[in-house]
Amino acid sequence: MTRLTQAQVEEAEYKVFTYREEHFKMAARVDISRLVFDKNFKRQMSNRQNIARLERILDTQGCQRLMEECHVPVLIPESDWQRRVRPRLVDGQFHQLDVDIDYQLRGQDHENLIIAARKKLSSSNSWWIVDVYVTGQTAGEEPLQEEFVRSLRERFPNDQRPPDGLIYERIRYYEGYLDGPVNRIAANHWWAALERVPGSKKGKYLRAFLKHPTLPQAFDELLPIAGIWEGMRIGLLHKLFSKPHDQKAKWTYQPLLCYLNHIKSTFFGLMGDRRDLLAQLDGVTIQLLKSRVPKVSARDLRFLENRMSKEELFPDIEGVQDRTEIWERLKEIQYPIPTLETFFKDRISLEVGRSVLQQLYIPDPHRKMTVDEELGERYYTSVPVMTSNRQQGIRGDLYDFWRFSFQYGFEMTDHKRRTRTKPGTQLAPTPMEELHERQKLWQHLFWLVREKGFSTPLVDGLPAHPVELSPITPCDYPASVEEDLPVERRNGTPYKDSMEADHFALSREVLERPWSSPRVTAGFARRSVFLAYFRYLKVENGSQSIPEVETNEAVPQEPSLWNPSFDDLIQNTIIPPEENEATVFPVFSTPQFDPTSLAPAGDIQPPSRFSMKFIIPGEPDKVVLLPNIQSALNKFFEGFSRYHFHIYSGDNPTRGIYGRDCYSLYLGNPFLLLHAEYIGADLSETVFHGSTDQQETRTTKKRRLNENEQGELISAKEWLNASLDELTQEIPENRVDMDLPGGEDSIT
Repeated sequence: MTRLTQAQVEEAEYKVFTYREEHFKMAARVDISRLVFDKNFKRQMSNRQNIARLERILDTQGCQRLMEECHVPVLIPESDWQRRVRPRLVDGQFHQLDVDIDYQLRGQDHENLIIAARKKLSSSNSWWIVDVYVTGQTAGEEPLQEEFVRSLRERFPNDQRPPDGLIYERIRYYEGYLDGPVNRIAANHWWAALERVPGSKKGKYLRAFLKHPTLPQAFDELLPIAGIWEGMRIGLLHKLFSKPHDQKAKWTYQPLLCYLNHIKSTFFGLMGDRRDLLAQLDGVTIQLLKSRVPKVSARDLRFLENRMSKEELFPDIEGVQDRTEIWERLKEIQYPIPTLETFFKDRISLEVGRSVLQQLYIPDPHRKMTVDEELGERYYTSVPVMTSNRQQGIRGDLYDFWRFSFQYGFEMTDHKRRTRTKPGTQLAPTPMEELHERQKLWQHLFWLVREKGFSTPLVDGLPAHPVELSPITPCDYPASVEEDLPVERRNGTPYKDSMEADHFALSREVLERPWSSPRVTAGFARRSVFLAYFRYLKVENGSQSIPEVETNEAVPQEPSLWNPSFDDLIQNTIIPPEENEATVFPVFSTPQFDPTSLAPAGDIQPPSRFSMKFIIPGEPDKVVLLPNIQSALNKFFEGFSRYHFHIYSGDNPTRGIYGRDCYSLYLGNPFLLLHAEYIGADLSETVFHGSTDQQETRTTKKRRLNENEQGELISAKEWLNASLDELTQEIPENRVDMDLPGGEDSIT
């Protein structure tokens, strides 16, 4: 905000005042039907709530039309005055304007009041008072006329305080960040609008926000979508980043940028990347679209189809072909449609997750870093050069940390879920039970982060060994397959009655696999919010490994966050199966669950076989197909530790995976290729319990085996051959013989 001297203000004000006095002609009555208003940002962003408020006021006090604050200013060109618009005195007090039948008066303010009044006035009494300004074509007056018109349009005597979205747009426009010239007086007028409420800190919050290096530009990119700006909340901007003196609450802007880009991609894709159509998206349409998932929910699709037929949806888009194309694209959206309103509601979950991850490090007071940057610097390794695979691995680790914080954040902190009291609901746990569960979650998280190779501060009362978490119950909310989650519950603070569904939906196993369901549930909503924030951690070189939608034409599909029909716009290419291996990491929790419980039988088709690579000294590497038989595979995987095999994913050879986790990993990642490498008894403890430096010795140790070690290796080979023979009896054409020749890519 630029400070002006009193002399500068007086000079500008005097010019506009003089222009007004010279061009004002009269206050006159006119038929209310002759008034029209330009389509502008203010009109398009409105969701009509202020009109409803004015209707209630008019119901109470009636239409008051004579007082000056209710007059509608109109501009009439000098060439039309006394020709197409003719005044005549009718009652000695107000003139009546006679207007040609094909001529309309363009109002400059009070559009909402006129819309409300039209519903209240009878046809025989439908007049209003206008203030007439006759404008000429005097050379050099154009800038002054523009300033006068601006002063007429940007008043809010009947709108309480102007909405936050309009204030933001006008400030950015007049300060020269959009496509308009710099106008310091006009910008200060809008800054002053933030100070109208006593005690308001909105001006302070907005000034601090606009100093951020990236967030204001991300918001500016949404300004072509005027209809979403009713959801702007300047009073919450300070929640998006830390205060300068708050060294613990580091900025967490990458997830925010990801969510804002999600909003942009959605509406630019819906409108076919046409800015002329984006400008036609009004606030009512945005309210109707908000959080709807037309491709997933048949109820949402019927709701939108009904509004489309009544022309309540996209009312300003007149072209039949345009409307048809938009509708076809709308039907393909398979995630809750995001808006600025959902952005500000969903940031609560991000705050909870951030409050969890901030406990994993001690911030440096001299450096302003994001949570991701702080944690990324705490990865320790003996390898001096950070490879691209390792960088991608760290991104995957951060993705898992954020996932865990979203899954259990409300139970690990003092943030509270919303409650809805129902008769006969289950009793809440006692404070001691909640405290015990919270300690287990924190212990598990700190242990897990250290196991993944990140240093964390030592916390008193949290042992270094892992802890078994409470089992995750396969469930969703609402329980009835005939119900959808109400639209108002699809964003914001989650409810307590859907806690178990949220835990299940955000578990590592479920989040990484396709999710088929013909309805919108609490689990689907929480999953969508998480992916809206953290897709950036799964994107590398234009590709991503966000879970796909299952291809099953028999039933409607519950999708991943991003709509494939928008791929050309947002460059979201699903990673091919052979590349999935690079982003697979150990599971946070290990309880067994039924993978088919999310949908009716037949909705989810688990893979019939899994691939696994075996690496044994003196033998060629082999890739073997294993049948999907849970009991047999669990027994097989548990045997690896007894015979000193190290299980890992290809990009993390030093990061072991427990045998009991393998089956869950395969269910969540059908194309995963786990490695099982024989390491010998002397290295077994090092790999599974030692430090990263010790683990590196496994890949470099080369020496002749002694007699005992040779015997252990023979026993391991015999066990593996026997186990594979037993497993592959279900697929006899794929029997395995460990003595057969083969190479890196051979599949038996």
